[in-house]
Amino acid sequence: MLPQAGKLLQSGTVSAVAKRAYSPFLVSSLPRVRVSLPEKVVHGLIIGAGILATPAIVLSNAKHYKQPKE
Repeated sequence: MLPQAGKLLQSGTVSAVAKRAYSPFLVSSLPRVRVSLPEKVVHGLIIGAGILATPAIVLSNAKHYKQPKE
């Protein structure tokens, strides 16, 4: 076995890695504060408008892309 492998299997090293990977903010459970439906709707509309804005601008200016340069 490699000499470094024994060091990696020691409990101090494993617990240091586990402590580094632990985050109290990432919890897979129910949310602590419920987001209201109107807030979800507003956020959805803002995200949807942001996603659709670039294609809408490109399609509205398609004539400029098709014209040959003079």
